[in-house]
Amino acid sequence: MPSKKPAGGEYAPFVSCELNDDEKVYVREHLLTGAKVLELCSNLVENGYRLSLTYDLRNDAVSVIVTGVGDSCPNKGLALSGRGPTVQGALTSFAYKHTEKLQEVWPKPSGERKRDSWG
Repeated sequence: MPSKKPAGGEYAPFVSCELNDDEKVYVREHLLTGAKVLELCSNLVENGYRLSLTYDLRNDAVSVIVTGVGDSCPNKGLALSGRGPTVQGALTSFAYKHTEKLQEVWPKPSGERKRDSWG
């Protein structure tokens, strides 16, 4: 089955950034408020990011994928995700990764495959 690539022909590589158990607890205990969620989304869009929210039936979770697309975006060409049981949780997870863990500078993927493509 052929892959469905975006119009540009290339997928943005995902930045590997997992939360450890302590970070997951912190994120759950510090969910962004409605106003902070709106502020986060507005700031991302204004700074050259595209946001996608999706419900993942298989994992019973909401995922947010943020992709740097703007020419002046510091993370242009990269994608970072966050996941949670709700939209609020997914965006909080992403925000923690983006601002706290990575300090808004996403590392370029190494190009090494971590897993087999089957399975």
